[in-house]
Amino acid sequence: MTTEDSSTTAPSPSLHSSSDSQFEVDFRAAASWTTRTYRKTTQSYFLENDATQSVRLNLQHHLVRQRFEGNNFRGIAQDLLDLGASVLDVGCGSGIWLAEMQRDFPEGEYVGMDIQSTEWINAFQQLSGEKIKFVQGDVLQTLPFDDETFDYIHQQNMFAAIPASQWPTVLAEFFRILKPGGYIDLVELEVPDFPNDTPSPRCAEFISGVLSIFSARGINGRIGRDLKSLVESGRLYENIEAVEMLGPLGWTIPGEPDEIGRLWAWDYRRMLESTEVFVSRAFGKTVEEWREDIEVLLPELASLRAGFPIHRVIAQRRM
Repeated sequence: MTTEDSSTTAPSPSLHSSSDSQFEVDFRAAASWTTRTYRKTTQSYFLENDATQSVRLNLQHHLVRQRFEGNNFRGIAQDLLDLGASVLDVGCGSGIWLAEMQRDFPEGEYVGMDIQSTEWINAFQQLSGEKIKFVQGDVLQTLPFDDETFDYIHQQNMFAAIPASQWPTVLAEFFRILKPGGYIDLVELEVPDFPNDTPSPRCAEFISGVLSIFSARGINGRIGRDLKSLVESGRLYENIEAVEMLGPLGWTIPGEPDEIGRLWAWDYRRMLESTEVFVSRAFGKTVEEWREDIEVLLPELASLRAGFPIHRVIAQRRM
């Protein structure tokens, strides 16, 4: 086993957004991250919603893509994509997955949906031109599309936005807007786990606390491992396949570059820093105490070969 230093230099954000649907929390943090904007909605999602989040999630996208050796895992809907499939990305964020798919399969029709503000939607629409259409929508509500509109629906890393009780409704809504024979492609990261070693008391307490924070909001922090059974239970889909990968937090999987583990650790550090005001309070600590805990926790996670479980479920709508 090789462990790596989990600290890297954070890129400084180049822009900062705000709107009536957001509120700002100001605090002094590491790596020039001084102001963050959070989404204020009825959702349970409490991560940051600004340029720094986009930087982190774009990096995470590349790390997930590396894990699955591409965006179109195992040639999902290859024939449909080659012929010009209609593709929806739910919770599309910056639109990076859509942009890469449009580059690789230029004949398709691509739509990105996100709960972001109208200003955000308009800005990304101007950047993408006519190649990708962006629309505003809430995955917890009726989606703004007609029945049987899409050949391929992709959703990644939305576990923190969807309460456990609402996953069946979300999957049924995907079924409604999916064409018969079309595909869903769900990718979910989980709260870090310890598949290789027994967690230390400190790490076990930390993970238990994080899961409790999500649970208090109705979120299952381990929903990834239940995705396949959820998709199966509705009897709406067939040809269901589930795959699990691991994102190493600061250590190196044999045969891989050391940089992969360092980048996954950087991603997690930034996630912890971005939520420090909220999470420190949930743990009954000051922000300063929480920052000190992070400096001890991250190397310990690396030494125990902890990682992000990454679950991917692919299924086809019944004809």
